[in-house]
Amino acid sequence: MKNLFFFGLLISSCFFMACGDDGESPVITITTPSDTPVFVAGDTLSIIGTATDDTGIESVNFTSATAGFELDGGDLDISGQPDKTNIILSVNLGLNTSTVAGDYTINVNATDEDGNVTTEPVDFTVQ
Repeated sequence: MKNLFFFGLLISSCFFMACGDDGESPVITITTPSDTPVFVAGDTLSIIGTATDDTGIESVNFTSATAGFELDGGDLDISGQPDKTNIILSVNLGLNTSTVAGDYTINVNATDEDGNVTTEPVDFTVQ
């Protein structure tokens, strides 16, 4: 009976370790742009970097954090990237020619396979 108890305890602990949330959010590193670049309406903003996580990245998307600034097509297709623990970010976002001068922020959001989310802001200015 004692062996059965320890066997049950072992199986239970393995289940919780395998099915539990790792508690660690993805890490987003933006290499481009650095600082706060300045653009004019009609320019292209390139965002380059990585999203890493030990359990794997489930999704990456881009959202506007600035009221009145719309982003067209904010999801990054990561299905072709073989290593889901290290996602290469490389997107070009066209600034509409009617974008008004001001300071803007685009959030890069990464969600891992356990549902943990990280957001990294990318700030830029339009003159």
